[in-house]
Amino acid sequence: MTLMMAVIGAGFGYGLFRAVRALQPRTVPLPVALENLAQRRPSTAAGHLHPSAGAQLAARAQRFGVSLLEATGLVDMGLLERKLRIIGRPIEVHATHKIGGALFALSLGILGAVVLPMFDVAVSPAVIVSISIVLGVGGWVYPDLPLNDEVAGRQASFRHALSSYIDLVSADLAGGIGLETALNAAAEAGDGWAYADIRTALRRARLTGRTVWEVFDELGTQLDIEELRDVAAAAQLAGDQGSQIRESLAVKAESLRTEQLASIRAIAESASTKMQLPSVLFVAGLVVFLLYGILSIDTTLNPNDINVVTGL
Repeated sequence: MTLMMAVIGAGFGYGLFRAVRALQPRTVPLPVALENLAQRRPSTAAGHLHPSAGAQLAARAQRFGVSLLEATGLVDMGLLERKLRIIGRPIEVHATHKIGGALFALSLGILGAVVLPMFDVAVSPAVIVSISIVLGVGGWVYPDLPLNDEVAGRQASFRHALSSYIDLVSADLAGGIGLETALNAAAEAGDGWAYADIRTALRRARLTGRTVWEVFDELGTQLDIEELRDVAAAAQLAGDQGSQIRESLAVKAESLRTEQLASIRAIAESASTKMQLPSVLFVAGLVVFLLYGILSIDTTLNPNDINVVTGL
């Protein structure tokens, strides 16, 4: 028991040390600070010009959550930030979810220690502490579990939007419209977050004086969309010739459609394979049931012991 209390005390001491370190100010590189500032879009609504005390407290809690997440040293912050950037979730919100999940799960273990004695269930403190720690770790890890699926879904959605966008640009170029006009007109024709990112990239290219393909290459790197980077590279190689760019974009659009069809077919085949398992289990259960009925028949009866009723 003394050893268990020493381990628990050491764990709480380590957590307190990490929390104090998280409160200490840290120097942030200038490029990182500028990128974080650019990602925060201030609201222009009248009600948000002067944030309330509750909003300020929530912002401080979120910043503390990020500092605590960094102080643990258990999370690859670079990889986590890339994933969160793809799905459009601020790291402050994700850190709040992780801390809230850990505290909620930890409180369940403590609640069990209070409720179980009411039903005359004796549980040792060591078991309660162990279960609480396991639940707390599970609550801490839980927000990270669906990240990969969310990132994959987000990327697949962008690829579909990119395919339609390239088709629209190719159609406008075939109609004799200039390249810049075709890029902007096609971006305005679509809805959704993917087209919004494309419009933002086009606006950034106009404001910074860079080519659209350079900005598209950066967007592809940010979202980890290799197809967008390929489109940008192919368009750069085509130069300023509208016909060559149109042919290059048409080839890339056809390639994207082929890849998407193959992906959809693979997903459908995987779903069909998964659906076969319940059918196999049902047939196996039916066979076992029939065999049990056949094997349970008593074949040791004497024919003389069978009475046949011939009338009422």
